[in-house]
Amino acid sequence: MNLLCEMDFMKSVFTFVVIVVGLFSFGALSAETEGYRNTPTPDWVKKRVLDTTTPIPVDLISSGVFYRVVDDQIKVTSEGEKQYYTRIAQTVANAKGLDGSSQIEIHFDPTYESLLIHDISVVRDGERVSRLESADISLFNSEQDFERRIYDGTITYNAILDDVLVGDTVDFSYSIIGSNPVYRGIFSTGRTLVWNIPVEDQYHRVLWGKSSPLYVSQRNGQTPVTKTQSDGFTDYSVHIEMVPPQQFDNQSPDWFLPRHQINYTEMPSWQAVNEWAMTLYQDLGVDDSVKAIAQDIKNQTASTEAQLAKALSYVQNNIRYVGIEIGANSHIPTPSKDTLRLKYGDCKDKSVLLLAIMRELGITGFPALVNTEIGKSLDTLPPAVTRFDHVIVNAIIDDKSLWLDPTMTDQFGPLDNLYQPDFGYALVVRENEKSLTQMNATSISNIDVIETYVIPKDIKENAQLYVKSQYLGWQAQRIVSNYEEDGAASLEKQYLEYYQRAFPNAAVATPLSLVVNAENGRATLNEHYVIENAFTESEHGFEMDFYATDVRNQLTKPKVINRNAPYARSFPMDVANTIKLQFADDSWAFDDEEFSEDNPYFNYQYSATYKDKTLTLSYQYSAKKDHVPADEIEEYLAARDRARDYSSYSIIWYKRNSSSDTAPSSTIENTNTFDEFAFLGYLAIALIVLFILMLIDWRLAATSRNDSEHLRFQVVPLPKFLLMGIFTFGLYCHYWVYRNWFLIEKQDNKGTWPIARGIFAPFWLYPLYCKLKQHADNESDSPSLFPTHIGILTAALYFVMYFTVNTIDAAGAVILETDLLSVSIILSMLLPLPFVPYIRYINKVYASHNQDCKNGAKIGFRHVLISAICFPFLMLSMGQLLNILPSGDVVEGSDLWSHDIAFMYRENLIEGTEQIQYFYSDAILLNQLDGNGYTDKKVFSYWIDDEVGLVSEFASYKDIKDIEVDYSDDKLEVTTIKIVREDDSDFLLYVYSSTGKDNLFIDALMSNWKTKKGNKT
Repeated sequence: MNLLCEMDFMKSVFTFVVIVVGLFSFGALSAETEGYRNTPTPDWVKKRVLDTTTPIPVDLISSGVFYRVVDDQIKVTSEGEKQYYTRIAQTVANAKGLDGSSQIEIHFDPTYESLLIHDISVVRDGERVSRLESADISLFNSEQDFERRIYDGTITYNAILDDVLVGDTVDFSYSIIGSNPVYRGIFSTGRTLVWNIPVEDQYHRVLWGKSSPLYVSQRNGQTPVTKTQSDGFTDYSVHIEMVPPQQFDNQSPDWFLPRHQINYTEMPSWQAVNEWAMTLYQDLGVDDSVKAIAQDIKNQTASTEAQLAKALSYVQNNIRYVGIEIGANSHIPTPSKDTLRLKYGDCKDKSVLLLAIMRELGITGFPALVNTEIGKSLDTLPPAVTRFDHVIVNAIIDDKSLWLDPTMTDQFGPLDNLYQPDFGYALVVRENEKSLTQMNATSISNIDVIETYVIPKDIKENAQLYVKSQYLGWQAQRIVSNYEEDGAASLEKQYLEYYQRAFPNAAVATPLSLVVNAENGRATLNEHYVIENAFTESEHGFEMDFYATDVRNQLTKPKVINRNAPYARSFPMDVANTIKLQFADDSWAFDDEEFSEDNPYFNYQYSATYKDKTLTLSYQYSAKKDHVPADEIEEYLAARDRARDYSSYSIIWYKRNSSSDTAPSSTIENTNTFDEFAFLGYLAIALIVLFILMLIDWRLAATSRNDSEHLRFQVVPLPKFLLMGIFTFGLYCHYWVYRNWFLIEKQDNKGTWPIARGIFAPFWLYPLYCKLKQHADNESDSPSLFPTHIGILTAALYFVMYFTVNTIDAAGAVILETDLLSVSIILSMLLPLPFVPYIRYINKVYASHNQDCKNGAKIGFRHVLISAICFPFLMLSMGQLLNILPSGDVVEGSDLWSHDIAFMYRENLIEGTEQIQYFYSDAILLNQLDGNGYTDKKVFSYWIDDEVGLVSEFASYKDIKDIEVDYSDDKLEVTTIKIVREDDSDFLLYVYSSTGKDNLFIDALMSNWKTKKGNKT
């Protein structure tokens, strides 16, 4: 039988023995006492009145249950005997609550506790029916921590109720008599008073019969405590009715205890708790077997630190974790000699064995009681013997305090590199200890990942990736544990799938390996991948993206931003991500850069350096605390965003001026053959011809138009009106106004001059409304006209929109140096909207006039022509607005479209990781025909020469001798900027000055130059 089979066999035998012993014990218990008794409610209990008539707050309840009564009362006699009475009454609010309400579970330890069942009833429509007899009762050994190899002998009383419906109230009560003898009658208890769900009636009572004082305290609130004397007992009681629930955000630290609590204890101080604990650790139980272990360690090394490390390793790796915590054994440790013989034990057993070995080695040490969940809040709670759930060892070497946990596994290396758990506060069990000790443990948790990418000369070749991940402290324990538990093949698959998310064609080149160095405590994971098609084609070229994933994983974001609870974060945590790009080709170039982010929550450092064809990206993160206060979450998120902006990097492979298939195609096949002025000339001629044809068709249509004699207003379908109005930037509105006054004049013959009224449509829209109103008043069968105030508002709106558009255009699209071109375009396209009520009313008036409606709905040749004429202007305006076409103004580099950026990369105007800061083009149709601007590295300018094609000029900031600016006096002219190189050659930049953005362009340019050049202002 191999070793693995032997281990599985022993584990199965041990589990079988534990189960058999548990079942045998339970069987004996059931045969003698049935484990519980049904008894009336004790006389000392104050009974509460149940009211099931109050409405259920359905919006506040959870799990389909509304708690009517939560009542717990405790009686402590003068001898310290304890009786715990509990009553729960809960109404089933909906079907979700049926499962939980119809099954009652009560846990108790039969070795020192007795369970008394007083009542199980169902209240329906005000009638109470007992279910004590009809309920299906069973007892079983629960062992809730069986998976953690902890066996405490807990029994579960389970009652399954019959005939429970939605709307019923299940009311049950019971008492548990007795307490763990290990506490020697010492009493403490606590109760939460405000929950995350509503409770209609809460009652909490302690009947204190001992002569020693009982200390009562509250936290996170104050509720009146009634204190009375009766029959030698002091009666403490708290009664709360329908307190609103409190909801606290998730992702908060375990030590965060925000709810209102009341606590009772008879321990006056932590010194008193320590005196109780001292009785548990008087005798370590050392015998020759323990001494032999210590002697063997001495023979291996004379160093005290090394001896302690070996003693810890021995207990961690040779004594498996098993807890038989039945009764007093929950706290009383097994003597070290017995633990050594059994080769198993729980936290207290393993700690005592380590302390026994340490004593033989001459190393000072003490048991330390801790709480693994709320330990960092332990100092805010009153002293009590029940505050702790774990035991570790506090070792003292050269006045240095060390915190060692013998239950940990996979720890290795020197003491200084071992992870020491920090549970906040500990009670060190030693003579005259008077208070808790703040641990301030040196908790090491380090990750250092180095990813080395080998980038080939040819993009078609495979890239190589070598990953070396070093782990220290807690992270070393974690990775070794994962490796041993999951196996190398499983880990290799996980990591491969991770890299395949970024590089789908990645494959394992060398099997994953783990190297554990016991000398320094480091675990090193080595990976090697080959990556086919590492670069991804994009509009800029072929890109490869890199992310500092291990660092980014620490820059977490809470699910809830507006919080009422602190946000828990991993601490301690130190992560270093180093990404090295080794290029086979020396044509790459990168600028060195640095970034630092330091705040109360974390420290983050980033740097990029390029040397000897290797780009090294360094990302370092160090956590400073384990949480972010709720009122500081915005500051944390801002710091997080700043750090994440420097947590990734991209490189672009672009084979410029090459016919190689590795070069992406441009959106313009050949810029040099495109003549913008010739194109605009041909377009102007075409538009003139179309305009002449439109006028001819309009006159022909006017002479042949046969309007009905009764037609007084222009009929046009609303979709046609809106479409023509948008395409003509509102000009069709003028035509429509003209047509209405033309028809009115035709009827009235008063010399109204319709053409003038059409031209000045904003002044004549409201008079047109008055004509519509006059018509509506005179015609009895006319549909209802919209109210006068709507007529005034629409006319006023059209007037304001029209003159706003014209004012903006007249001012050169500038007000206070703000570009309002977008406002002008949008308002022009919205000009038809105020006409909608007029169009709808007129169409209703002539709805029965089929011929007039058909005439108005026709899309004539002139409509097509006018749309064709306006369409280029519409597209030009939208293209300029979206920066697809030259806007005639200075724009930020981030606003340029990718096809323009790709053009500049291809033509060597910019390269590498350069980012355009500001850009200006004097072209009309294409930024690729003319432009100038600057990046963080250099200034550039380009244009099309009729003979040689594209001509470009550029200069890095360090090569610029002077910058001369000739500001334009006329806003319709351009500002000229002369770039003078160190060799006295020069070239010009041009920037349009109408919007005032030439100042922005020049100021930023001068700032860049002075910074890079080192000039003094």
